[in-house]
Amino acid sequence: MWTEIKLRGFEGSKGTVYRWTACQRGSSTAGPNVRWRLPSRRNCAWFLSKEPTSLDKQTERFLHHLYDNAPELSNARKLARRLAALIRGNDDAGLDQWIEDASRSELASLAQGVGRDIEAVRAAINQPWSTSPVEGQINRLKTIKRQMYGRSGYALLKNRLLAAA
Repeated sequence: MWTEIKLRGFEGSKGTVYRWTACQRGSSTAGPNVRWRLPSRRNCAWFLSKEPTSLDKQTERFLHHLYDNAPELSNARKLARRLAALIRGNDDAGLDQWIEDASRSELASLAQGVGRDIEAVRAAINQPWSTSPVEGQINRLKTIKRQMYGRSGYALLKNRLLAAA
């Protein structure tokens, strides 16, 4: 059967087929070769930023293993959560201390960038203004522009934008 699937153009592995059949059967194990897949870097960053109580047991075990083998990630996680709390709290009182602590960690480049533009970061934390409505309009404009790319000139783009508003 596997050669029939291969001849029909399936480019995946046997593990993919095992996982798919296990999902279809409602089983958690599909065979002797099926293992828990390591998460991507993006998923690891997501796990590190999430509240520990919201994680499932398998992810918790993975993170504990990760912290045991790379303790600097645990420190980076704590620093990232502190920065998020600073931003959400609308108080920049601990920002200088955070930059100092982060400059000696895995987040040194982020701390350096925040330190370079400290006045803008302070303003972003303290001021109630947001550029979100403007960003939404820019996104809408670029979407319409991409749809029309190579089809017409400025006059039609202007008319479409005015009609959409």
